Amino acid sequence: MDPAIITVLTILIATVVALIFEAVRIDVVALVCMLALGWTGVLTPQETLSGFQAMP
Repeated sequence: MDPAIITVLTILIATVVALIFEAVRIDVVALVCMLALGWTGVLTPQETLSGFQAMP
């Protein structure tokens, strides 16, 4: 199995667990998930921040 797939599945499972148990606020969980995907190299920095582009 590809290491990137294992990384993504691990982050996804941790995210779902954090959302179920409401350990922290939902927005914090979402940002940490996004940052974790960027920090591990699964996403490029441009892909990680692409959702924050200003609307023209």
